[in-house]
Amino acid sequence: MFFCEAPLTPDDEEARAWVSAELSRPDYLPTPPSALSRFFNWLIQHLVSGASKAAPVGFPIEGFFIFLLFVILAIIAIIVITHPIRLRRRMRRTAVFDSDSTLSLRDVMKRIDEARASGDLDATLIWSYRLFVLYLARDGILRDTPGLTADEAGRAAQNAFPFLTAPITSATSVFASVRYGEGHASAEDCAGMDQLIAAYSQNKKQAVHA
Repeated sequence: MFFCEAPLTPDDEEARAWVSAELSRPDYLPTPPSALSRFFNWLIQHLVSGASKAAPVGFPIEGFFIFLLFVILAIIAIIVITHPIRLRRRMRRTAVFDSDSTLSLRDVMKRIDEARASGDLDATLIWSYRLFVLYLARDGILRDTPGLTADEAGRAAQNAFPFLTAPITSATSVFASVRYGEGHASAEDCAGMDQLIAAYSQNKKQAVHA
């Protein structure tokens, strides 16, 4: 009886066949580029080709594009690093209340009295608008969440009381100018804020007794 075993040392033809069969396996095939990669390759090739034709003879096109790429990456890095900081600062600036504020209605009323006694119209208007927002939160018209802006509070109030849209819009605009910007409140602005709060309170009482 004879046993046929695989040769330990294949000849050249068998070795080539084995290598070809091994390399034809999917594991060794290169991964085809994605559609996005093909698009960027096409775009870069056309940019380089167009710049080469338009640039003077001897101009280092490749070096210019490498420099441009570094500049773009540096700009992106700066934007990514600084944008969250600007966003956090903006949220702190545009919030009706400070993030750590836990003032009650009584506390805010006291602040209004103190501002009026000192003749500070800006503080009077700011605290009066905050009082208006606390009334809205107390009555379930909005949620006094950290970072709540005057624009959000104004929209919620207008949706609940559309007939007060004009005074709400005016009060919100003045508050934003004084609180966020460089504006200043006048005596008329503070009086308008008082009238808005009075009109709101009156309509809430009528709604309760209706």
